[in-house]
Amino acid sequence: MDQAALERFYTDVNTALSGAGVVFTPTGTASLVLGADGAYSWKPDTKVSAAVSGTEILIQIGGEITGTYTATGGRISTANPSTEGLQISATIGGAATDAGAITDQIAGAPITDSAFTCAGDTLTLQSDMGGATATSVLRRG
Repeated sequence: MDQAALERFYTDVNTALSGAGVVFTPTGTASLVLGADGAYSWKPDTKVSAAVSGTEILIQIGGEITGTYTATGGRISTANPSTEGLQISATIGGAATDAGAITDQIAGAPITDSAFTCAGDTLTLQSDMGGATATSVLRRG
């Protein structure tokens, strides 16, 4: 996921959350490796800022999430995610905060349970975001 794909995904997230008073702005990249053996690795190198009621929240995400996946019937889902290699830091209004709850949410991204399509070297994931869809487009690279 390059910067443009990350921005498209968060545009969908922002649309899904419209009315909640939150706007997310991402910078960075993320890669997903799906092994033929059913193992996956998600490696984000991303900063996400959010404006919530005039307060800035900054989340920095790096490292790796690993686990297993299954893909059947146009859906892909994960199991056994390990966040041991994930590094997350968060600040609210410039003050450091516990990123525990954020880690749990990120551990599911982007393929906890998503519809998918493959075409050539492109994998498109469509994740449900509270009744709306957030699309992730990943290219083999």
